[in-house]
Amino acid sequence: CVPDSQRSFGLGIQWIVVRTLGGIPGPIAFGSVIDISCLLWEEQCGEYGSCYLYHNSAMSQYSLIAGIIYK
Repeated sequence: CVPDSQRSFGLGIQWIVVRTLGGIPGPIAFGSVIDISCLLWEEQCGEYGSCYLYHNSAMSQYSLIAGIIYK
């Protein structure tokens, strides 16, 4: 419990924690959606680089699912 005199401070701290922790999984999830949707990767010296070709319908479906789950 927070005393009445520190209620606004407590709400501010709560907001910071929620926004910080809530902002972490979204970019990771959408980054993996982009990676999963790639059909053709650039490969140099055995390492993957940029994606040359995406499977558009799969990316739209995965993006919709990730948006519903993480929103």
